[in-house]
Amino acid sequence: QEVEECPGAVVQQIFVDNHSIFNTAALAPGSRFGWVYSSANRLHRRTRESFVRNELLFRAGDCLSPLLMQESERILRSYAFIAEADIYAVEMPDGDVHVVVDTEDEWTTKLTAGATLEGGFRVTDLGITEENFLGRGTLVGLFMKEQDEERDIGVTVGLPRALGTRANFGFSVGSTRTGAFFQQRVAYPFVGEVGRYAALESFERREDLFAFAANAEANFTNVVLPVERGNAEATVVARVGRPGDFTVVGGGVSWERVRFANFPAGVRVVPGSDFSERLPADSATIATLSRQITPREATRLHLVAGRRKVRFVARRGLDAIRGEQDIRVGTQVLGSVGLTLGRPTTQVEGASDELWGRVAVFAGTASDEWVVNADLNVEGARLFTGGARPGAFRDVLAELQVSTYWQPRNDSTHTVAARFAASAGWNSSLPFQLTLGGRDALRGFEQEAYPGGRRVLLNIEDRIRFRGPFRSVMDLGMTVFADAGMMFAGDVPFGVDSGFEASVGVGLRVGFPAGTRNVLRVDVAAPLRSGALSNLQLRVRMSELVSLLPGLGDRQMARSRSSSPDAGLIGITPTG
Repeated sequence: QEVEECPGAVVQQIFVDNHSIFNTAALAPGSRFGWVYSSANRLHRRTRESFVRNELLFRAGDCLSPLLMQESERILRSYAFIAEADIYAVEMPDGDVHVVVDTEDEWTTKLTAGATLEGGFRVTDLGITEENFLGRGTLVGLFMKEQDEERDIGVTVGLPRALGTRANFGFSVGSTRTGAFFQQRVAYPFVGEVGRYAALESFERREDLFAFAANAEANFTNVVLPVERGNAEATVVARVGRPGDFTVVGGGVSWERVRFANFPAGVRVVPGSDFSERLPADSATIATLSRQITPREATRLHLVAGRRKVRFVARRGLDAIRGEQDIRVGTQVLGSVGLTLGRPTTQVEGASDELWGRVAVFAGTASDEWVVNADLNVEGARLFTGGARPGAFRDVLAELQVSTYWQPRNDSTHTVAARFAASAGWNSSLPFQLTLGGRDALRGFEQEAYPGGRRVLLNIEDRIRFRGPFRSVMDLGMTVFADAGMMFAGDVPFGVDSGFEASVGVGLRVGFPAGTRNVLRVDVAAPLRSGALSNLQLRVRMSELVSLLPGLGDRQMARSRSSSPDAGLIGITPTG
């Protein structure tokens, strides 16, 4: 049988140059900090060459494919422990090529820390994580996260390429303020933009508090409600078409349970934002929450379908100070519909079936100076009763976010980043509330400021990169930012109309080592009103509010979402 000849060159050999954190070979003789770089490299366990080779989409003897080289680069960069990945071909005299895979590691043993002055100085995040244990890509971490009502103490483990496949396995286990949590996930992702199939299995159980912010008329800052959640999912998704123009189809089964076992006796009020001090709530406060206390349990058969016309471009200095990240451009429309198997458990008399749905729309574009990404997500459910007309839509959540970046062509030290965000909920039968203040909204206001059900935000900042000092060791920069927004009461507990509010601030940005995509921010912000200097908000965080990096989102929206086949909607891939 004849072997089909390549229309172009053949890959004769593949050479992997897997560099450590610092390139000591490029240092001048007698460099002042040479010993520091060498010591850091010796402490760091370099990513194994075999791991890098296994992530490549081509092998020696294959036809040279620019698409597979580009996708292999992007897959390598999607790992948190690889800072840079460059794949290029070197032509040989016979017309074939050698391919060089050049990677540079991140510092992988990470101490995470976060703090705020809101309600007095508090440490909000503390942990240690090894993201590349023994150079195999395995993640092992211990963490403590305390943010408002949330206080998680636990351990997390992540294994890429489980059992020699491209499947990823992960789990987290630990304690919360009121009980325990456990999360487990096995995912076989789409392999870049050339993979045809993906699958996901996951299970989660969590006992925790849901915190409502109180309005200014109350003599307490928050009301907390004990909630127990459980969900599980098994989903398989396929893509038909060609890279850059796919039709997505899939389906699976999901299970969701939400219980309020200790209602109303467990409802507590929090004076002064100190969630360790919780007092019994009075009957009027409990009555305010009652319309969002609807226990449920349902098993759903869900179907996923959509269109994906997405490609990626690489840009530097957007969310990282100097590092490179991959940006989605194109369009994507994906939807999911779920129908209950059997009778759902609700408090609605005669409920026989529930129809749940979600739509996710993405659009993005990029030029030499501009990058724009927009995401719209809408979900909701409708109950049906035997022989009667369907009930009203409930638990409708909608979220729109448009992120814009401008990098002036004649000034490489400035990046102007802006975000417009609108979030809203209607007819919620489960706990739901937004606030206008906090680290993810108006940064000059406390987290509890202006609770409500519909929120509009505009965040804009100028990110300025310093040209030194210690340029070869770390990235340094600063930012000047302004936030503006409005809250509308909606139909949530303690909701208020805020009117127009705004805040301004400055921040320091630090990235270590140089070229990393991880940025530590220290921000100081204040509201634009009289007496603002007495209400300064200091926050330390390891993420950006305006960001295109995966894994970020509105925490207040996420805590109220139903269990759903999100894997099918986002493509089960860490880069979009």
